[in-house]
Amino acid sequence: FVDIVFEDFGATLGASLSELLTRIRSSATRLQGILDGVYSIRRATFVPVRAGSVALGEVVRDAYIRTRDNYRGVACELVTPPDLPRVVADAEKLELVFSALLDNAFKFRQKSQPLRIDISYQALGAKAHSLVIEDNSLGFEPRFQEAVFEPFRRLNPPGDYPGAGIGLTVARTCIEEHGGEARVESTLGEGLRVYLSFRDLDA
Repeated sequence: FVDIVFEDFGATLGASLSELLTRIRSSATRLQGILDGVYSIRRATFVPVRAGSVALGEVVRDAYIRTRDNYRGVACELVTPPDLPRVVADAEKLELVFSALLDNAFKFRQKSQPLRIDISYQALGAKAHSLVIEDNSLGFEPRFQEAVFEPFRRLNPPGDYPGAGIGLTVARTCIEEHGGEARVESTLGEGLRVYLSFRDLDA
């Protein structure tokens, strides 16, 4: 409704009223981000795990395409192994993991250089898997390596970046439901490395 008011009456609004309407629109946008975050946490936490054969490469590719479409015009190079395996997992929850991690990389990219995301894989036995997702984003100070997993914990003022601060929370929750763990390493200005390990689910 605020957008309609600006479109129809923008030329006649005074500076004071325009500022108030802008604040309303900004608050509504932040609230929508929080609601989206709550929904993502609900999907990660309360939706039962459904095991099935999942092509890991397809999950990564689909998550990347959807994320890239949300950041049109942003230069990015994604490097993945050509032979990512099939795993026994919940496809929807793995999609939440990679969508969250890729969205963070795009959102917190360094504007001075093209974004680069490298994904590496290692088998940890017949039914266990390890992935490292590394990017050249802004990163953060090492003392925040656990704090970033707290739901709705933001390291930046709300107006600086969109979202509710739940991406890494969702990723860790989904990986833990696969009997695994997620951790991060980062240095401010030097990118982010996310370490994921998980086991095949019982089909």
